[in-house]
Amino acid sequence: MFLVFPLNDKPDWRKPPVFTLLLILINCIVFFGPQRADEKREDVASSYYFKSSLPKIEMPLYLQALQQRTDNESRARAASLEIFIHEEAYELVLPVMERDKAFMAELFQRMQPEHPSYSEWKTQRRQYEKLRGAHFTQDWLFVPADLRPETAVSAMFMHGSTSHLVGNMVFLFAFGYTVELTLGGMWFLIFYVLAGLSGDLLHLATHWGSTRGSLGASGAISGLMAMYAALYGRRKIRFFYQLLFYFDHVRAPALILLPAWLLNEVIQYVLFKDSGVGYMAHAGGLLGGALMAFAYKRKHPDVQVPSRPTTANDTFPSELARAKQLLQQLKVEEARQAYAELCRRRPDDLGMLRDYMGLAKLAPAGEDFHRSAALAFSLSGQDEGTTHFVHEAFTRYLRDAQPRPRLTPEQLVKLGMRFVRNGYVMEAVKIENMLCRLGPTSAGLSSLRLGLVDTLLKLGRRDEAHTYAAALEAVMPGSSEARLASDLLAG
Repeated sequence: MFLVFPLNDKPDWRKPPVFTLLLILINCIVFFGPQRADEKREDVASSYYFKSSLPKIEMPLYLQALQQRTDNESRARAASLEIFIHEEAYELVLPVMERDKAFMAELFQRMQPEHPSYSEWKTQRRQYEKLRGAHFTQDWLFVPADLRPETAVSAMFMHGSTSHLVGNMVFLFAFGYTVELTLGGMWFLIFYVLAGLSGDLLHLATHWGSTRGSLGASGAISGLMAMYAALYGRRKIRFFYQLLFYFDHVRAPALILLPAWLLNEVIQYVLFKDSGVGYMAHAGGLLGGALMAFAYKRKHPDVQVPSRPTTANDTFPSELARAKQLLQQLKVEEARQAYAELCRRRPDDLGMLRDYMGLAKLAPAGEDFHRSAALAFSLSGQDEGTTHFVHEAFTRYLRDAQPRPRLTPEQLVKLGMRFVRNGYVMEAVKIENMLCRLGPTSAGLSSLRLGLVDTLLKLGRRDEAHTYAAALEAVMPGSSEARLASDLLAG
């Protein structure tokens, strides 16, 4: 699993992203309107279908039709559906059969009056279609085998489930408001639709002739993500990311996201081609969005992504100068209060945080010492200087905090993973022991143990690596972390 989410400035609501909000509204109306009505009718109709004689009449005919076709996809589908039909798992066969429009047209030719079950079939089929009614979602899906240009657009505004809709709308807003405010409403809308069509084209090229329909805004949203990365270019942004079991937030050039996203979609497609997820639609959207954004930037070289507005009366520089002056004058308490406020406003400023913690450690029982340590532990930078500072802060805090350190399990996991990645094995082991005391299945403990196995093997400390691998297998037998640890040891 690979997930990236921007954590940059909030939108300026004095210039609201009207088209982004409008697209979200349209997607919601379509899903909770005609698609939800489809779902209710489908439940009633399906219940009737499975109780009727239709499955035993129609599905063997469908299996026979598939077996008579010469293409590999039909033969493979026949092999899997034969098992479902034999075991009467009709609910798995019906949606596949109904998406095969060639067969559905053929069905009415096969069922002629001379067929022994014709009368029963005709009555029940008529009742089923009456209950089912017009099927909005099926009619407007994008199906490679039934290519209609209008469905390439309509499918962008439909979704398969509530979670599918919510996930897409979160990403549409997260990336859409920045792209819209940069390009303007009309260009944003045009590029959004074109990105969705780019996704459809690549999906069509890689699934030619498939009867499986696709729907969702993710191709177009992938295009927005690519535009976001291209428009920011080399400018550093702060973003959250998750890779398998590891997650963190870092500041890095936005442009590096583009190849990372594209590579992830290609890998997912190769590994999970038959999952039903439109990985190639995502990849097509990314490629289309990137090309459009680069072309736009070339034509408009002065284009700038919006940032939080600054005002002429920004007092931060003067307050920082005052805090430094108080420190020089040895007015410790006043300086500590001033630095506390400055660090609250800019928690990622390493130099300022170093000064704040230097003042806070003079009163190890005070709230400022605990607060400055928490800020140090949440630093996002992964460079050597930042990691060294975090290591010093952790060592000092663990030793001096009164009456005792205040470390949450989340802080411990994040610190442990940072230390193990950077070779601070002793500190990572301390944190592993602290997490163990919270419980053998503490969240993040398995990830940290896996990190220790990897690092210790690289350091040639194989016996210690075996210890943590054994602990993983004992507490979480058969887990992905335990298997990865075993693979590392075997390698």
